[in-house]
Amino acid sequence: MPDYGYAVLSALLWAASAPVINHGLDKLPQQHRVRWISLGLFIALFTGAIALLPFLWIIQAPVEVNTYLVLAGLLTFPLATGTYYLSGEAFSGRMEFASQFSKIKPLLSFLLAAFVLHETMSQQSLISVSLIALGTVIFIWGATSHVLSGKGVVFGLLAAVFWALGELFMKLGIAGNHPILANWVAIVSGMFVFGAIALPGYKKVTGEAKIFPMLWPFVVHGIVSFSVAYSLFFYSINQIGLAHTVLINAFWPILSILVTAIIRLIRGQALDIPKILMLASVILLLGSLFETISL
Repeated sequence: MPDYGYAVLSALLWAASAPVINHGLDKLPQQHRVRWISLGLFIALFTGAIALLPFLWIIQAPVEVNTYLVLAGLLTFPLATGTYYLSGEAFSGRMEFASQFSKIKPLLSFLLAAFVLHETMSQQSLISVSLIALGTVIFIWGATSHVLSGKGVVFGLLAAVFWALGELFMKLGIAGNHPILANWVAIVSGMFVFGAIALPGYKKVTGEAKIFPMLWPFVVHGIVSFSVAYSLFFYSINQIGLAHTVLINAFWPILSILVTAIIRLIRGQALDIPKILMLASVILLLGSLFETISL
C-alpha cells in the first residue's frame, strides 16, 4: 500500500461513520439531549479503547505515555468529537453537515505543521491549502448569511480547532510508540478525564429508557472511527507527516454527504442540502485531490 493509502482509508471510514451517528442522534430522547449525547460519546470512547486491546496484545511493545499523547487524546476525542456531535445536533441531526467543518481542520493543521513542526511544503501543497482556505471562507460566509445554522457553525469551527491541535500533539507524542499504541493511550486518556466529569450526570438519564437500542450507533462509531480510522490516520502522520496527511484526508466530508444523500433517497427523504455547502465542499475536495495526486 502506498504511504498515502492509510490517510485515504481513514477518510473512507470516517465518511461511512457519519450516517451511523445521524441514526444515533435520531434515536436519542429529546429530553436531556446534551446528557444523552455525552453518554454516547463516552460509550464510543469506551468501545474504541476495548476494540484496540487485542492489537496491544499482538504488538506486545511497551507503551510510552507522555504529556503530548494525553493532550492529543483530550483534544481529539472528548473535545473535538464532542463539539462535532453538538454541531450535528445543531444542524438537526445532520452529521454530514457537521463533518464538513473537519475540512477546515487541514488549513489549521497545515499552518501548525509549517510553523511549529517546520515540515517542508511543496508548491502543490500550497495550492491545495489555498483551495481549502477558499472553501473555509465560503463556509463562514454561509454562516453569516444565515444560510447555515450559526450554532452549528460555531461548534463545527471549535471541532476543527480541537482536531488540529490534537493532531499537532499526536505528531509530537507518537515518536517511540507504535501508532496503534499511541492511539490507545490517547483514547484512554480522553475517556478517563471525560468520564470523571460527565459520568455523575448519567444517573438522571440511564433509568429513563432502554440504553442499548439508542446507543449502539455510538458503539459502532467508537470501533470504526476511534479504534480503526484514527489508528490509520496516526500511522499516516507518522509516515508522511502531518501536513500531507491532513490535506489528503480532507476529502472524507464530501463523501459523507454523498453516502448520506443516497441513504436519504432510498428512504424517500428530501436531500435538503444547501447549495453553498455543496460549493464549499467541492472546492475543499479539489484541494484534497490536488495534494493526493502530487504525492
